Amino acid sequence: MLNCKKTIALLLLLSCCSLAFADTTNDTRNLSIPNQPVQMDSSLGTDTMDIGITETNGMFAWWPSNVIVAPIPGREPVFGWGLSLFAGMFLDLDKAHTNTPPSSIGMIGWVTENNSYAAGGIGSFNLFDDNVRIEAAGIYLDLNYKFYGVGSDAGDQDIYLDVNQKTPAYYANAKYQVFPNGYFGLGYLGANVEMTYSSDSPEVPPGVLPLSDTTRIAGLEVPFQYDTRDNQQYPRNGWLVDASGIFYTEAVGSDFNAESYSVAANRYIPVRGKDVLALRAFTQATSDDAPVFLYSSVGGREDMRGYAFGRYTDLMAYTLQSEYRWQVLDDWILTGFAGVGEVAPDYGSFFNDLLPAAGVGVRYVVSREFNVNLALDVAVGKHGTEYYFTLGEAF
Repeated sequence: MLNCKKTIALLLLLSCCSLAFADTTNDTRNLSIPNQPVQMDSSLGTDTMDIGITETNGMFAWWPSNVIVAPIPGREPVFGWGLSLFAGMFLDLDKAHTNTPPSSIGMIGWVTENNSYAAGGIGSFNLFDDNVRIEAAGIYLDLNYKFYGVGSDAGDQDIYLDVNQKTPAYYANAKYQVFPNGYFGLGYLGANVEMTYSSDSPEVPPGVLPLSDTTRIAGLEVPFQYDTRDNQQYPRNGWLVDASGIFYTEAVGSDFNAESYSVAANRYIPVRGKDVLALRAFTQATSDDAPVFLYSSVGGREDMRGYAFGRYTDLMAYTLQSEYRWQVLDDWILTGFAGVGEVAPDYGSFFNDLLPAAGVGVRYVVSREFNVNLALDVAVGKHGTEYYFTLGEAF
């Protein structure tokens, strides 16, 4: 199953990529979303609200400099080719402090070749000299995908259900800076998950039953973030550590009581001036009383390329990845990456069925000033070759 929170993050990441075009050369912070935090230091002029959009001339001179509309093509193996359209606006809500990054609001629409679609809105608000950060998102998802069952053996097989998942979901959190670059906070995630299933095979993937057609999820999140990256869109140095505990409970409206914990750590090391060695470690653990669509998983562009998003699902998961980014020309970057991951019912069962992957990619710098890359990756896993096309880096 597609992890509900990670799916929302995957789609809302498209809107963050759009807003990248309105970032400044030295601005290293932009919107953040669940499981995709991207928060760092920045500066904002208070006199003219300088957010780095180049002043337009000619017939577009009338366009407000703090408003952006951007179409984004992309490809994810689960959904195929897709197109999203984002419209957003930057807001200066903390004029008294020049170092506070701009706040932002926006809306996104998304449609794919397998008839999945989504629509929603997102907001990110930076207040009180950037000591308080508030994020909120609401989105409706109608997704079509394959569910291979629970467990590493299930992911190895080619037995699956065709799933349609309809999910109106909303998320909000507020974080406070408790030490330099470090934030703690409290959040809330809610959704109604409605699923229908079909299959041309008489065999049923393991872990399918019992499944409820409609499930109400509601949980309180305790997020932590530590971020020292030198640039959000294309970091060359620094750390990004993101940890989260989500507690689903009937007390806040959930149909079940369960817990989920995750930790992700990215390290960026400069090499030879312009090159970068990027490293990522990720792990997630889910309690066994959670519905299957909240289970941990391996696969997708972030964790990890070479496997379809959510093909390998179980209570526990981890991935380890490395990527070398070689800037051969000012506008062209070549990448080589490799990784390994695994799912298991508990941590003691790891290292029995590793999932290796490796690949290459190419980046074209569509905006030197704003550090935005158009990315094409080709990755090979246990089941063959997967292709990815989007804006920005995998991690």
